[in-house]
Amino acid sequence: MREQCQDGRRRVHFAIVCASRSCPKLRSEVYHASRLDGQLDERARAFINDPA
Repeated sequence: MREQCQDGRRRVHFAIVCASRSCPKLRSEVYHASRLDGQLDERARAFINDPA
């Protein structure tokens, strides 16, 4: 995981969550390799724009 973060793939933080109040919300569907970039972008935007 650390290697992925070092090469610019930091969006993974928005997908792997600990379910605490300050973490991104869990997805209601599974991640798919063919749509992963879009799904990670969506999670990152949702977290950044969450007013909570």
